[in-house]
Amino acid sequence: MFGEINKQCAFYEKALDAASLRQKVLSENLANINTPGYQAKDVAFEETMRNVVAQEGFVNPNTKTTMTAQTTDPRHIKFGNFSLASFKMPVNYQSGKLDINEEMVKSVQNQMIYSQMANKIGGLLSGINYVIDSVK
Repeated sequence: MFGEINKQCAFYEKALDAASLRQKVLSENLANINTPGYQAKDVAFEETMRNVVAQEGFVNPNTKTTMTAQTTDPRHIKFGNFSLASFKMPVNYQSGKLDINEEMVKSVQNQMIYSQMANKIGGLLSGINYVIDSVK
């Protein structure tokens, strides 16, 4: 049992580290938005996590999992392809290949991933704490 818990904690720790590194890189991109010739950098978070999952043996890395959105009522909003282009704001801060809109979206997405991973590990540790307290 503790082996599985340790495995999950290690996974979430690596996920938090990867998200933290990505946030640092995205912050550097935003800080250099007006620097002539600055090229945007990024951390391949999804690829990094796929490698971690494969190394830790959580799932087969060749397995492709997909989720499809479904509605329960015909009056619900229909799901379709999402395009960032339809939400772009007219901001003139584009230097080289750096687009402030894309960087801000990546930053918010990354913050959400970090928050979710922190909540997951918090829930895992709360569960352990609950079990320990109930044994007393």
